[in-house]
Amino acid sequence: MPRAFTTTRFWLLLRVTKSNSLSKGTLVARLLIGAQVAGIALIALGVGCWPGSTASTGMLTYSALASLYMAFLGVTGEWVGPLLWPAMLVHALLTFLLARAWFKPQENGSA
Repeated sequence: MPRAFTTTRFWLLLRVTKSNSLSKGTLVARLLIGAQVAGIALIALGVGCWPGSTASTGMLTYSALASLYMAFLGVTGEWVGPLLWPAMLVHALLTFLLARAWFKPQENGSA
């Protein structure tokens, strides 16, 4: 791809995003929210890959942080869509089920 074409696209994208404020619904605001959720996923991946940790610990971390973040977005009204609350409820239910399995005493199968 020629450099001039890439530079032109960059300036056009900058002009479009500069003309729009960072209000809800803009492309930049949606990308920032997606980047924050990706950051939560990276934190959960780090927790799940920590030595001595299990995969369910990473899944519990992601689900808990994602549900808290979605609740924060919904309560502050920063970004609200028709599927935000159902997604938050699914993550909260998954968090509850993973936490219940995590705190459940492990039964030793060897007798």
